[in-house]
Amino acid sequence: MKNLLALLLIGIFSISTFAQTQADKQNVIQYCIDLKDLQSYYHPITIDGKEVLLIRENKVTEVLNLKQFGNPVKHFDMEHLFAFNYKAYLSFDRIKIKGNKADVLLAYEIENLKAHIKLEKEKGKWQIKSQSIKIES
Repeated sequence: MKNLLALLLIGIFSISTFAQTQADKQNVIQYCIDLKDLQSYYHPITIDGKEVLLIRENKVTEVLNLKQFGNPVKHFDMEHLFAFNYKAYLSFDRIKIKGNKADVLLAYEIENLKAHIKLEKEKGKWQIKSQSIKIES
């Protein structure tokens, strides 16, 4: 009985930790998408009559409910981006969240833009601690 209770408590703790991690990923990635300094670089794509931001699909971003231009972002794998000749897509190359700190590398290939963003969670909200946005030639 004690073993069953211990396993149940571990399971509940694991589920709550996963949920918190997913919420943090959602908030961190959405925060990065919404960065004021990136807005002028985005090239919205019109799909089904709606302007959308394309994101190169990866295991982290595919399960999140992200928005831009008032619409959900669209996730495409590289095969579909190539097949539809979409060149304006955001790519999250690294998303590390450990405790109250996050480290994000993203790229927007059509603009040759690379960004490195470090965030810290203070009083339940993510805040930028540093950012570097470079346009490479």
